[in-house]
Amino acid sequence: MKILCSAALAATLLVGPASAIAADKTVVVVLAASSTRAVMDEMALTFEKTHPDVTIQTSYAGSKVIAAQIQQGAAVDLVLISETVVNDLGGALTDLTPIDKNHTAIVISIAAAAKIHSAADLVKPGVRLGSGTPGSVIGRTGAQTVEKIAKRLGGDYAAKFAANVTTTKTDNAKLSAAVEAGAVDAAILYSSDAVAGKTVAIELPESDRMYEKHDAAIAKASAHQAAARAYLTLLTSADGAAIFLRHHHEPVR
Repeated sequence: MKILCSAALAATLLVGPASAIAADKTVVVVLAASSTRAVMDEMALTFEKTHPDVTIQTSYAGSKVIAAQIQQGAAVDLVLISETVVNDLGGALTDLTPIDKNHTAIVISIAAAAKIHSAADLVKPGVRLGSGTPGSVIGRTGAQTVEKIAKRLGGDYAAKFAANVTTTKTDNAKLSAAVEAGAVDAAILYSSDAVAGKTVAIELPESDRMYEKHDAAIAKASAHQAAARAYLTLLTSADGAAIFLRHHHEPVR
C-alpha cells in the first residue's frame, strides 16, 4: 500500500507542474536517484539553455521507489537510478547507459565535528547515528560499509554501530537532511551528500568504501524519445562529466 501511495503521489507531482509550463514546450519527465539531485538540477538548467523549446522536469526518490513507480505506470521519459535496481524494470527501458559512481563516506553534522573524526568515533557512547532503512539502496550500501569497517576495527563494531542508530530513512536525501538538521550526529552516506557549511564528509579508506553506480535509460513508453535522447547525450558528454565532477560524482564514461 505504501508503494502504491508513493506511485500515486509521484504521478500527481509529475502531472501537476506541467500545467504551468508553456503549451509550446516539450516536457521531458526525469526520475532520478536522490543522491543525484544537485547534479541533475544543474544538468537540467544546462540543457534548457541550449534547448529553449524543452523543459526538463525532474523528480527525486530512492532508486527502488522509482522502479516501483515505473512498474505501476508513472509517466517518465528518462531515468537515472542505481544499476542494482535496473533489472527490476525488465523491458521497460532502452538505451541503458552507465553514467557515474560515488562512494560511501561518513557525513557528520557541524555540531558533531568536534567529537567525530573517524569511523572509530561512530561507536562511542552517546553518538546518534542515522541509517538507511533495510531494503533501501542506502541501507544496503551503508550496511556493507559497516561490515568492511568491522573487519578492520573489530568484530563487535557492527553491533556497537547498530546500538547507536536512532533514526532510519528510506533514501540518502532524507538521511542527509537528518544529519544537516542535527537530528543525528552522523551517517554513512556518499561523499557527494556533504553540504558545504552544513555538514562535513570524512573520507573512509579505500578498503572500507562501497560504490554506487548509476545508469541512465530512456523509457520505452516515452512520448518524447528524441528530446530524451538529446538529454542523455548531455549526460554522457564532456560537459556532463564536468557537472558530475563538480558535485563529487565520478563519471564512468
